[in-house]
Amino acid sequence: MSLPDRVQKIVKDFLEDLGDNVAEERVIDYVVKELKGNRRLKSIIEDPYVKNRLNDEQIKHLIENPQIIETVDNELKKAFKSKKFDFF
Repeated sequence: MSLPDRVQKIVKDFLEDLGDNVAEERVIDYVVKELKGNRRLKSIIEDPYVKNRLNDEQIKHLIENPQIIETVDNELKKAFKSKKFDFF
């Protein structure tokens, strides 16, 4: 198996595991909801709700989740439009 094929398999397996893990999905939903409520990502990640459900490795992967990245991006765009940066 070539390196790109192995990388693709690892990424695919990771994404499938993430999608299958109900606790992680709930945490992702929670993080997105809190981000939209203008909480800081750092504060959310340190929240007991997150810490009690995910280990440090899962939290590292959590912040790379496309849904969370998209939410952060959207919140940044809103902040720049309104010139209100109170969630940072």
